[in-house]
Amino acid sequence: MEEHNTLVVINPVAGSVIDAQRYRTAIAERLAAIGWSCTFYGTAPGEDLTAVVQEFCEEGGRRVIAVGGDGTIGEVVNGLVGTDVPLGIIPLGTGNLLALGIGIPRRFEDALALLVNNPGTIGLDTMYMAGRHFVLNVSAGISSASIRDTTTADKRRFGMLAYIWRIVGHLFRFRSYHFNLELDGDARAVRATEVLVSNGALMENLLSVLGPRETFCDGQLEVYVVNGRSLLDYMELFLRRLVRRPDRHVQLRHFSVTRTVKISAPAKSRLIQADG
Repeated sequence: MEEHNTLVVINPVAGSVIDAQRYRTAIAERLAAIGWSCTFYGTAPGEDLTAVVQEFCEEGGRRVIAVGGDGTIGEVVNGLVGTDVPLGIIPLGTGNLLALGIGIPRRFEDALALLVNNPGTIGLDTMYMAGRHFVLNVSAGISSASIRDTTTADKRRFGMLAYIWRIVGHLFRFRSYHFNLELDGDARAVRATEVLVSNGALMENLLSVLGPRETFCDGQLEVYVVNGRSLLDYMELFLRRLVRRPDRHVQLRHFSVTRTVKISAPAKSRLIQADG
């Protein structure tokens, strides 16, 4: 691996990837110009990408670059936890929420320039659940159902609007449910349409949904309990966050945790999702 000190993991079907070979060529040329030799690895459905990254690190690899969306980043992260090998990110997915939250440009050329010209590092907190690490969020409620129902074709065609459309559709028929929360040992019962455990803060920075960057490496997670039962409720919630007005207690509750989060649904199992 001395001859190839950088592993570039590229998802050829990520949201904004149209010509994967063009990206490969541009990355190889820029890395070669600063003396970074690289090996490209294209992802495929059902593979164990975590094992691929772990093997690269064990054989002396110096750095790993994830080219894709939040899902690709999450798979790579699991191969890097416990090593001192840094992760570079070139966001080409549908949402790219992690990259946006930590200040990585969305444009391919700008993200690549940042990577080769100013390769500083930051720490990232992770969430550990079901034997895997996640660096973006875990949730139960409307978002889980919406992500399940959004197809790859819709994401490539409409981008984030595909998710938003599904969420709006679910709002017309979704009801709130009972959840039991245990936050750093403190138990409480809530009724919610969405329980979101987020690495970054929610809409603290008006230019991004999650962020700023410091909230991804502050040693704590943010838990948001949302009980908006109509489209108007969510519109009001968004506007209140936008203008920094206090949220109504019934719509949004926010807790910070540093150790453990346990979410259970006492009446019936609920769909969950985890990203990044």
